[in-house]
Amino acid sequence: MQKWYLYDTEQNNLFKNVIYADNQPECSTSIPPYTTSVNGATYPISNSHFNLEKQEWEGDNVQLSQLNLLASLTKQVMSLQLANQKQ
Repeated sequence: MQKWYLYDTEQNNLFKNVIYADNQPECSTSIPPYTTSVNGATYPISNSHFNLEKQEWEGDNVQLSQLNLLASLTKQVMSLQLANQKQ
């Protein structure tokens, strides 16, 4: 028996349940929904939902939100600097 993590396709692929089965059930993955990896670092997540395109879990994490905000601000500052150099 193998451990499978079910997600609900009617609720944005939200984590639903853990089951044990010999064969993989529909709408399930063997990837645990409790963490996600970004740039080689692993972060705990809550409100997990499965991204079918990336084949990974995504969810809420304060530290990841802060990193995404910082990355966005960095891009904006770089764009402004480039625009000022062209003037």
